[in-house]
Amino acid sequence: DFPFYNFSSNQLLTKNLKKISTRIELQGKPDRLKGFVELREKDHPQNRFRLNTNIERLYAASRRIRGSFQLKDLYGFYDLNITPSELAATINCPAGLFGRLHLDMAKNGLLEGKFHLKDLNIRPLLSDSLLSGKLRMLGQLNGNFELSNTIYDPVLKAKLQGDKFVFNKVGYYQAQLSVLA
Repeated sequence: DFPFYNFSSNQLLTKNLKKISTRIELQGKPDRLKGFVELREKDHPQNRFRLNTNIERLYAASRRIRGSFQLKDLYGFYDLNITPSELAATINCPAGLFGRLHLDMAKNGLLEGKFHLKDLNIRPLLSDSLLSGKLRMLGQLNGNFELSNTIYDPVLKAKLQGDKFVFNKVGYYQAQLSVLA
């Protein structure tokens, strides 16, 4: 159980990290490591995040990390390319989430990210929560969200639409949400 909370002085972050148990397994040579990282809530171990990973050239200036992830019942794939001056990432979930993120430290932490949701059913994310018993069918999310500005002063812009929401066998609801933060 790795104490990630020791790496932050932010009390809110530290408090939440103390609630999480971690398990990390890596094997292989430094130029090609394989393994996983798993995070679970200590009080609710069914709430977990798992990252399967392949790390290439661990000690080189340019590294590539790729693999798959699982957040409750949502599965997907990621690919990270890391150099001393930038990080480039892609994410792809067959269930309907995909996007790209770019962080350029040579340009004072310039941040650019675009993510898209297409018919993403969010019920798998709630499958083990108290809400799932009250939601007989949960609909789909569509839309986009973007990250911009810098890592030190990020801006989030999102426009999401929800469709086919049914709560306790009542209604057929649609929702829209726009955010600029």
